[in-house]
Amino acid sequence: MILLLMMMMGGKKALVIATTWTFDLNGGSGGWFSRTVRQIILASAISTSGVKIRITVECVSGVEGCHIDNVAIVERDGSTSNGTTTPTEILFGGTSGIDVGGASEEVSDWLTYSLDETKDYLMIFDIGDDTANDIVGIKTSGGGSVYWKALTNSYNAQNLVGATTYGNWTVMVNKIEVMY
Repeated sequence: MILLLMMMMGGKKALVIATTWTFDLNGGSGGWFSRTVRQIILASAISTSGVKIRITVECVSGVEGCHIDNVAIVERDGSTSNGTTTPTEILFGGTSGIDVGGASEEVSDWLTYSLDETKDYLMIFDIGDDTANDIVGIKTSGGGSVYWKALTNSYNAQNLVGATTYGNWTVMVNKIEVMY
């Protein structure tokens, strides 16, 4: 669904907001405290390039939420868990991290970031060490894949060595929007 953000003004082209990637999460999984998670966002699932992005994260569980220390995005290096450069942090309300309550969603701030629909990306989540708030929203079929590693934060690290892979999982992010 495409929404007009601005009308044509002063001969300048209007900016448009579009949902470029979306995925319905349908469950929750606990025990994710003190881990970094790198969600693969495949180019084949991205519909529109843009110059700014914002994301929506979700915790499907109604029992408890999830404390996320940091969120970031980076272009994926080939078919690895690594980025092509240092990841770019995504903020919520102008600050790092977010507490996502049970059965709720949170929307990030807009980030100036060139998202190219022909490239794969990694959405990075560093889950906090609060064992009472460590349920991540998931879908375990029909999604991309995730890399994860315990006792690690990787939102500001290009490479993630020694990660475990879960195939066909989607974790935390349910929507990416772009401005173009």
